[in-house]
Amino acid sequence: MKLCLIIQSRIKQYWAHHRLIISLFLLGGIMSSVVFCYFYGNSLKLMKFLTSNDPHYRTYEIWLSDEFSPNIPRPDFEIGYSDIEKLANNKLVESVQVEAFFSQFADGRNVIEGDSAFGTGRISAFWDNKTDLMMINGSSDFNAEPNGVVVPDNSIAIPGDVIRINGRELKVIGKNKAPSYFVSYEVFQTIAEVDQALIISKDRLNLEDDPLRAVLEDTFPQCLIETPLARQRSYEKRAVEEMIIVICPVYLVSLISFMYLLRYLMDTMTSMVAVSRIVGARKWQIFGLCLAEALFLCCLGIAVGIGIHIVLYDAVFVHLNALTDLVYRPVDYCIVFAWMMLLSTAVAMFFVRKYALMPPIALRRQAE
Repeated sequence: MKLCLIIQSRIKQYWAHHRLIISLFLLGGIMSSVVFCYFYGNSLKLMKFLTSNDPHYRTYEIWLSDEFSPNIPRPDFEIGYSDIEKLANNKLVESVQVEAFFSQFADGRNVIEGDSAFGTGRISAFWDNKTDLMMINGSSDFNAEPNGVVVPDNSIAIPGDVIRINGRELKVIGKNKAPSYFVSYEVFQTIAEVDQALIISKDRLNLEDDPLRAVLEDTFPQCLIETPLARQRSYEKRAVEEMIIVICPVYLVSLISFMYLLRYLMDTMTSMVAVSRIVGARKWQIFGLCLAEALFLCCLGIAVGIGIHIVLYDAVFVHLNALTDLVYRPVDYCIVFAWMMLLSTAVAMFFVRKYALMPPIALRRQAE
């Protein structure tokens, strides 16, 4: 309580004699916290993952094996076509893509013939043949060309060419940017076995209690399954690095700049510090007082800035976002507050340490 009264008294004196300086300091803290909130939401890949409805963030992967090689035999279990079709009709699922990884035959012949640049690669197909590919040229309409194939962009084949995949002749109907040969689902069943399946959910699901994950684990108990929750954990680990590299330096520069204003205010109060030292106050007490005062002012600016971001988010800040559908959770604001206070503490300690280290006489002379 005594510390709070002392801080209150010092801030009142700042306001009485240096209103412009302390107003600039608080305004700088408020603006910096608003900018920090903006960069936190728009720069972190974790926030994009948590709010975006992009199919990439709704994808579940089923793997037959964690490694594919001609020297590694296929396991006894499989990803069966009947299970794939059952899964595709599940109300939670938007689309299903199957993939097969291939290399050369044992006698050295390529699985892909007529496209001699390739001896290894992968073949893909969508269960309903409704592809959503980044096409370079040609078409991906397998309903019109059921015996067609869409080749990767680095393939030497062009639309109109005929190639053989695993012995079956297919007409090249287009070229896409994905590193895979796309065929119709019906053709896929005749030339390949499923090594991997990609399932996209219709909506973003509760990742902690994921109903689709339970379905996949029940349908493919022996397979390796990667869910969006696993990707979220990965993004959460990388979020700290992104904060330190991208966001914190911006805040630090602004914080250091405005901290010089606070130091100017503290210099005007050195007479009180000198008297305190003369009457017996210890160095650590003076240091604690100055640090508490600086952190209180920083905390005030940060809290007001976060409050402004919360109150005006729907009216103002949502229109400034680089990401669409960006939603800030209460925990995000808590994280922002904690990071800013941590950085403020580190910078404030550097600025206020001189008041604890200076002898009373020097403090008195500086005050005069």
